[in-house]
Amino acid sequence: MVETASFSSTDTGNDAPVDQVGGQQPVPPPSFFNAEWSPTVQYSDDAPVFADLIDDGLGSLGYGSSSAADASKRVSSDHANHGTVVSDGLSTDRQLVHLSSPPKRIRAGVHSHRPSKAVSPFKEYGVTVSPLVHQPVHGPTFLHEYWYSRICPIFSTFDSNINPFRHFINGMWHGSSAVYHAMQSMAASCLQEQLPHFGPVALKARGEATRALRRELRNLELTRDQTLAQDAVMACCLLGMSSTWHEAKDLGLVYLGAARNLMTPDPTTGVGLFDNEPGIGPFFREGLVYWEMLAGVLTDDGDSLSAGVLDHDVENWARGRRSSTASAATDGNGLMLPHPWTGIATAPQRLVAQVLRLARQQRNLLRRGQFAHRRDLAKALTGINRAYELEEALLELETPTVESIQETEDERTPRWHFVHMSEAYRVAGLLQLYLTFPDLAQVRLGCQNGRVHEHGDEEPAASLDDWLLSMVIFVLDQLRCIPPTSGTRCTQPLLLVMASSGLWLGGTRSRVEEHSSDDFLISTREVEVARGRSFILDRLYSFARSLPPKPIVTAIKLVREVWSRCDKGEEGVSWIDVMIDCGLETLFG
Repeated sequence: MVETASFSSTDTGNDAPVDQVGGQQPVPPPSFFNAEWSPTVQYSDDAPVFADLIDDGLGSLGYGSSSAADASKRVSSDHANHGTVVSDGLSTDRQLVHLSSPPKRIRAGVHSHRPSKAVSPFKEYGVTVSPLVHQPVHGPTFLHEYWYSRICPIFSTFDSNINPFRHFINGMWHGSSAVYHAMQSMAASCLQEQLPHFGPVALKARGEATRALRRELRNLELTRDQTLAQDAVMACCLLGMSSTWHEAKDLGLVYLGAARNLMTPDPTTGVGLFDNEPGIGPFFREGLVYWEMLAGVLTDDGDSLSAGVLDHDVENWARGRRSSTASAATDGNGLMLPHPWTGIATAPQRLVAQVLRLARQQRNLLRRGQFAHRRDLAKALTGINRAYELEEALLELETPTVESIQETEDERTPRWHFVHMSEAYRVAGLLQLYLTFPDLAQVRLGCQNGRVHEHGDEEPAASLDDWLLSMVIFVLDQLRCIPPTSGTRCTQPLLLVMASSGLWLGGTRSRVEEHSSDDFLISTREVEVARGRSFILDRLYSFARSLPPKPIVTAIKLVREVWSRCDKGEEGVSWIDVMIDCGLETLFG
């Protein structure tokens, strides 16, 4: 029996239409023809994209150019699967298609009584000014197209025709009220940065999506329908992982709990809803690994959120994705297609999720000073033993080679980006372990220094501070070689936050005030710390412009406060402590 989650959301407006399972009509496909009159859309090779009519900075609907003939072929193909084509009633060779796959560039025109060509008042000066045509646009349709053109690319590590996330959404939105309104909510929440009046639109759509999800979960209690379960899990993912887009402190953990319940096998039969689904089953399970990693450090109940889900065999999921054709995940030669959220780093992210939960538990013990009782000491000892196990697991991980990864068909995100991301997560997990458990770091450093002396190396043994700094530099160098426009940028903020705690000056700070302005020395550590801090801030500020900004702004506040405490001389500053003290919990991804 599937548990029904209790959701809290801002409910405004009337209930949204229910899907067919609930007995009412599904949400109709959006159409410009719900407005009083409709624009005509003509295909063109070089025309501006429809969304560009609002603002170039809002993103582009285009992925290339296409002739009218090519567009007609694509429209026919899309209509057979998931597109909705409507005639404008004015011309037989003009059609409007809802963009549910990476769309071609189109030119929007309008039928009105105004002349199509206006005379510029500056023509005699050689300046041509196009008049602004006030063209009413059907809001839901615009949000739908904006989701495909803007939200899907920033919600995925890569985006192209083989993106399984895009593929699954294409088959769901027209039949699931929850998915449809969740998409509307995500699009409106991003638009409100440029168009503030979209804020209430985003909250209303979110409330409608949540109510529709409640109905789907109630229906699932009566019938364990796989299609309905898929829609419900997808709606949970969209609503939960975009919660911080609306309010940075809204973690959306209730949606994570609901997704977990749906993914957990039936205790009586041991069979899960997606066990016989080789395409979407692995997609959801790997997606849950990424979500658990982001959320595990934000709550003291992290263990209960991930119980039973992260214990699955990650390699089995990867093999299922390699052999699956339902999600267009392979090209027939056994290469691995990166997951839209985990990339190829499912195994390291699974371990990092456990490292972060363990680190929060350990920091809470230290903050509360709970060592007066034997049970507290036993809990601390259990944590240390678990840290050793996680360290060994991270050290033994092997990062896939570039040659084993399928091409993404996304020019912004070639496959080698995922190799660097996987290594960055693996080493960031080790760094977090060593920062949380210094004794573990001393043991590992002693082993490394022992090998140095054994080989007769004349270099002095590394200090613990310098050794940890070298790990920070390694993580940042993995990210530095990836351009900030890469699709993997949506999964980088957590790595930047985790690295921030390792950028302290230690005892090497130069006393510039004790020397003349032309006679003082700067330590190498200071240079590396300054370089690392600058890179982290540069990346975060860049992401604040290209990703939903509220979680990124929170990350910027967090790393700045971490460094402020370090520079004031505090020892052992942890970003987890600062996050809890300052109330800066959010999903850093």
